[in-house]
Amino acid sequence: MKKFIKLVFVELCIALIIAFCGCGCENKKQYSDDCFYAIIKSTYKDVYDNKLFELNDFYYDNIDRFSYTLWSDSDNIGYLCIHLKKTGNKEVEKAMNHFSTLDFVERCEKIPLAYLLSNYN
Repeated sequence: MKKFIKLVFVELCIALIIAFCGCGCENKKQYSDDCFYAIIKSTYKDVYDNKLFELNDFYYDNIDRFSYTLWSDSDNIGYLCIHLKKTGNKEVEKAMNHFSTLDFVERCEKIPLAYLLSNYN
């Protein structure tokens, strides 16, 4: 009987360890690996408001699509969400570096996964 109780106790401990092993692990993927924000300069507000940007304005082949998100009046900048064909952290970094060189882009920002999940329809 003692062996049986010991065996059950060990199995219970193993089950608890397996059940809780992921609790302390941090998810290293914190940002989207298929899209990012290109922040548009205030001098291009009219182009942004009239949705005149086209894919060929970006001079970049790895764009699947882009969307206008919002113009921040308080910061006087606009946000374009750029979606990539070929995805991954390196591809996002590469695209962000390219977009940062464009005259109408003030800067680029990664999109936190938590934000994407909270706005998922």
